[in-house]
This record gives sequence, C-alpha cells and structure tokens, in this order.
Amino acid sequence: RLRVQTAVALILAGATASRPGALIEKLCYKDVEFHVFPPAPGSKRARIGMVLTLRKTKRTAGKSRPKKFGFHEEDTLLRDPLLYIESLAFADGAFENDFKSPEHIYNLIVPADQPRLILPWKKEWRDKPIFRDIQGRGTNVTIALDRAFSYGTARKILIKLGRALGYEKMLEWYDLRRGSGKRINKALTPEERNHSMGHMLGDSSTYVKFYMTDFIEADFQEIVFGSEPQRDLIQLMGRLMRRGDAPTSLISEQMVEINNNKKLLKLKRRKNRVVQRMNEMGWTLKSAPKEGRGAELLQRHGRFARQADTLRKALYDERLTRAIHEFHASRDGEEIARQLNGIKPSEYLAPPTVHYQLPTRARIAKLFSEVANITNRDELFALRMQLVQEVTQLCKQREPSRRQKSKGVNMTTSSKIPAAPKPSTKAVGRRCRTTEAQETTVPESKVAVAPVPASPSAHPCGLPRTPQDTPAPAPVPTGTLLTCPFCHCDANAENPRGHKCGKSLYELPVRCPYGYESCQGILGNFEHFVSHIRRQHSMYLWKFV
Repeated sequence: RLRVQTAVALILAGATASRPGALIEKLCYKDVEFHVFPPAPGSKRARIGMVLTLRKTKRTAGKSRPKKFGFHEEDTLLRDPLLYIESLAFADGAFENDFKSPEHIYNLIVPADQPRLILPWKKEWRDKPIFRDIQGRGTNVTIALDRAFSYGTARKILIKLGRALGYEKMLEWYDLRRGSGKRINKALTPEERNHSMGHMLGDSSTYVKFYMTDFIEADFQEIVFGSEPQRDLIQLMGRLMRRGDAPTSLISEQMVEINNNKKLLKLKRRKNRVVQRMNEMGWTLKSAPKEGRGAELLQRHGRFARQADTLRKALYDERLTRAIHEFHASRDGEEIARQLNGIKPSEYLAPPTVHYQLPTRARIAKLFSEVANITNRDELFALRMQLVQEVTQLCKQREPSRRQKSKGVNMTTSSKIPAAPKPSTKAVGRRCRTTEAQETTVPESKVAVAPVPASPSAHPCGLPRTPQDTPAPAPVPTGTLLTCPFCHCDANAENPRGHKCGKSLYELPVRCPYGYESCQGILGNFEHFVSHIRRQHSMYLWKFV
C-alpha cells in the first residue's frame, strides 16, 4: 500500500503544484468525490471524474481558502490518479454502496433530471486519511486506520527513489512543486496561479523568490539576434542530471571511513564502558534491574546507543551524497576517454531483469506495459479494470522483511507473468510439479500436437477430466523456458551459450501450455514437456529439426 500511496501522491503533487504537507498528511476520503456523468457520444459506459479538495492549506495572509481540482481518466493509465484512488477505496471498502467490482461504477445510469451522480463514502471512512502510515514492528506491521502518512516518511521515500533512479540532486517534494509551477505559470493568469499554488499576497513576489530556478529557460540567441530557435535544446539543458549506474550505497572502503570517525568511536567507547561496568556488577543488558543503579546504567547505555546510531546515519547520508557527486563529476570524463580510445557505448540496452517480491507487482508492471499495444477503447477499459483489481490486491499485501526476502520473482521484459511466488531453490526437482506458474507458448515451428476429439465433459484443452487435472496447490518450483523467447532457439535455455542470443533464462517457471486453467504442470525442460504431454494428456509431440 505504501507504494500505491507514494505513486498517487507523486501524481497529485505534480499535477496541482500543492504543498506536500497539505496533500500527504491532510487528505481524507471526504476531500475526494467521484462524479459519474452520462456516456460520451458513441459510448455506452459512464464517464468518471474526480474532484480533489485541499482544505488544510497554508495561511500566507488572512484566512486560508480551500482549493478544488478536477481530474479525469488518462489513456496512459500510469499517470491516472483515478485508478489509484479507486484501488485504495476498494482496498479499504470505503464506498457506501459496497461495489463488488469497478465495472459496477461504469454501469451506473445518470437520471435524466440531474447532471451527475456523486459516489458517497461510508460514515466511518469519511474522516479517515487516505494516505496512512504503518503501525507495529517486525512481523506485526500493519497499515494504521487513523495515523496519517507523515511528510518526513514521504520525504525519505522520495530521496531513496531519486537515488535509485540515478539523479545527482537529492529529490524533494518541493522540486515537483517548482516544476509544476513553471508550467502553471505559463498556462494560467497570475491570479489563477497564485490561488492554485496558495500564494495569497496578490502578486508574484512569492513565486519569484522561492519557485523560479536559477536556469532561465529561454533562447536568448533567438530573442536578441534572431537566430534559428532551438528551444528544445534549451529545455534539455535545464533538466536534472541522472545516470542509471550512479551509486545507491557505499562500498566497504567507504564504510570503513565512517566506522573510523572519531566522534563515532568515542560514543562506542562510552557505550562499551557502560556495558563493562554492568558486567563488573554481575549484570547484562537483559538481566540488569530496572531500578536503582541498574536503571541508571541502562539509561546511559540507551542514550549513547541512540547518539551513535543518529551520528552513523548522518555520516552515511553525507558520505553517500559526496560519493554521488564525485561519480557524476568524473563519469563524463571517463566516458570521453573510453570513446577516444576506440571503445564506443552500446547503442542498444539489454532487457533488464527485474526481481519482484510479490507476483502481484509483476502482474501490475506487465499490465502497464501493455498499454502500448491497445488499439481501441474496449481493450483500454478492460485493461483499466484489471489494473484496479490488481492494485487493490496489492494494497492488501505486504512484502517480506529483509531477513525473509528470497530471490523473488524473476521477470524479464519478454517473459510472461507468474501467478504465484517462487519458493526456495531447495524445492526444485527434476520432475514436473503441479501449481500456478507463468504461462508461455511454444512456437508452432518447433512442435506439432496430435489432435484429440473434444467431449462435453472435457476440460478446455479437449481431454477427459482426471484427478490430475485439478491438483492441490503446491509451492512453485523453478524451471527453464522450453524455448528462448528472444531468438526462439530450442536449445537448453539454462546455458546462454546454447542459443544465438546468449541470454540466460534460468529459473523461470513454465506452465503446461496445453492444459489451460486445469492442467498446471511445471516443466523443467523440453524432455520433461514431451513426457508430461504423453502421460497427462495422451498427446504425442514431435520436435522438428
């Protein structure tokens, strides 16, 4: 849920140029209204809009005024705030009418005597914050019902996201406000801009003082000399610098530098002296009494430990920021030196391998990527409904802790989406297993399947139902693809040298493509596939050479 909240908060903050405190910490369900309008000409489904009201705005002069913003659906889906807010509402069960699925909202009919319908919220959810923080510790961490997501926590998440993306500058929420304010300043009148951004002085002094960047995004050669305009190049110069290979953590030598800090070593010595004093008195940190001399020593130990931990985090952040600046300062010179020596950068990037701890996240990422293949409105609507349901399920799940994390789901840009998590590699066997896993297809040029007559009692692949067709759930094993999805070579996909594209596809579970929903056999290689088809489906498979 924290990922979903962060995504929609970034969209709303970028679209409204609002202060992050008014948006993240103060937004409740009563501040959001879903409006249902009659269908557009040529369509049968209702149109949905969302009105966002920001009430807790900063008072610059006089009384604060609430601000209302209207949002509509986006065809890109990735930047659609309605999709995320609907998912959060479904996950919380906040709709008064308890819709079973998002399709029910689009099937509503607006009466002829009114312009629209407004979806009501349940009374117990109206005053609850939409962006909520976590509570509990360890394995008992849950989403709090009444504790709002704090700006400090959101700021740390955005800084971490910026470092993961390779930005040289430390990303802040006010960077979004400045970037959005620049576009709003061009599109709106000064009065509308001031009201949108919450500047109540009545002039542009606040915007000029705090939100205009040092870089002036204008082509002065065009203005002064009448040269050919190159505004796009000027805009590219003003963008934030980022590199995908920028460091996101410190190396061992840099960690040694932090651990040898004089102030940190001094705090560690003080803490160790307290522990030594407790040992001389026959106590440990667990057995020391909670009153008298024992309580005093425990209090001193805790104070030194907190001071050391705070100092260590500050030193780490400072050293990481310096390492990022040093990397960006030297990276271009190194790249130029390599090119002068005849080493050219690759024109094509290899498909990235992304590991997801939760299969639901993998499915959501795949669904978002399928927007580019949409050809009509019906397909886009079906994809939107799938995304709302998947994001709703994601809001109810929790990723394992750092100690519990395994290798995760291996998903490449060319592979299908697994429907269940992958277990430890100790459970991998050489025989086929039955469980949910990812779907794949075998090229027709590689295999041919003997036809089998269908019967009313047969499952979707046209075979009689057997007990093996509905197996009990079992952990998902790992396996390999039957054929390489990049070059369609039928060599062993575990060995990247066995096929011409040289891409390793190890540990990708493969589901039997001829069983559909009923047969869920997991196949390790081509030989296992032939054996499984013959034993389970009475089919015969020939490999064309």
